[in-house]
Amino acid sequence: MVRIFVRRPSGNFVEARYADLTLPSVTLHEAVAARRALLAKGRQEINTRAIVGTAIAQRKLVEAQRQAEETRRALAALNKTLTETGLLRDEFMAVLGHDLQRNCSWCTGG
Repeated sequence: MVRIFVRRPSGNFVEARYADLTLPSVTLHEAVAARRALLAKGRQEINTRAIVGTAIAQRKLVEAQRQAEETRRALAALNKTLTETGLLRDEFMAVLGHDLQRNCSWCTGG
């Protein structure tokens, strides 16, 4: 959160910014998760920069995991298609011009 609204005695609301606007935005859920992670690591002093930095790092981990899962599913679907159509993986990769000597996890079965 970067701002709150304060009710004045007149009944009108005034915007009050209280956060460092140079930091990237994080959701409340991300901030709470980051704070819990910092506390779990034994951090005694937790400030806004530490929370935002941890939240951004966690966001990157989640995105990397999402991309890895998406790739795994795509390769599993491709493998299923190749099996069902009777194409051999090496023949298929040769058609694509894939370098079978590379150490890619799909080629090595890992």
